[in-house]
Amino acid sequence: MSIAGFVLLRSSSGTDSVVEISVGGKIVESHPLYRDGTYKILTDNGYNIIQIESGQVQVIEADCANRD
Repeated sequence: MSIAGFVLLRSSSGTDSVVEISVGGKIVESHPLYRDGTYKILTDNGYNIIQIESGQVQVIEADCANRD
């Protein structure tokens, strides 16, 4: 089961760009895209691990059966 949705908010300034992670329509985390890092998002349904690198974000691990 996929647990997180992503909303990428970009601005004209690279330091203002963020990704917001939502679960069930509620924003649970927000991270600036200029700061590289790996983050684990936990919910009652499982987890996703996202990675921010060079201004891009991707899901690198999920515990759902089909890895969506």
